[in-house]
Amino acid sequence: MRFLHTDLLPQPQEPIFIEKLDDSMTRAALSPDECDQVRKARRRRIWGFVGWFFLFLFVGFFLWGMVAALVGMAVMKFIPEEYLITISQFAIVIVLGLVLWATVNRLLARLRPFNRDLAEGQKEIKRMRISDKFASNVQVTSSGWRVTSRRGQYYYVVINDRNYGIDYEIYQKISKTQPVAIHFAPRSKVVLKIEF
Repeated sequence: MRFLHTDLLPQPQEPIFIEKLDDSMTRAALSPDECDQVRKARRRRIWGFVGWFFLFLFVGFFLWGMVAALVGMAVMKFIPEEYLITISQFAIVIVLGLVLWATVNRLLARLRPFNRDLAEGQKEIKRMRISDKFASNVQVTSSGWRVTSRRGQYYYVVINDRNYGIDYEIYQKISKTQPVAIHFAPRSKVVLKIEF
């Protein structure tokens, strides 16, 4: 009978309410709403991965089929016909197994930071300054795509060379070089809240 070593699994820790890390950084416990934000970001990461995987799978199988047909025609001259079906089935199982193994490992590696943030239950709060603010009719999505919109403007602040979307009311009130506090999950880097 095998025993599972629970000390190897990430253990939930007692939440630290506020811990000062340095002059610009503190640590606090994740609220239930912030845990939900991390879970939603994890779901978006999963669905984004699944979409790209199926696109890669479609293109990959098309190219692999062409290469396999060319190799198969070349090999058919040297292998007796009674072994061809067995060898081709074996090759398909090996390739599919390798693709599935690599895909699962890649997905688990991409989800690990989200799972660790949820298990540890901590967030970091970093105090920074706004370096710029701007309005644009181009929306930058979470995956980095830029979408031009006819509906109106999108409003952004630039903090540490990164753009953050904000509401129009906040955009009107804030000024450049204003101090802000960014709440984020430390491992997955999900931005939970920006306090102006």
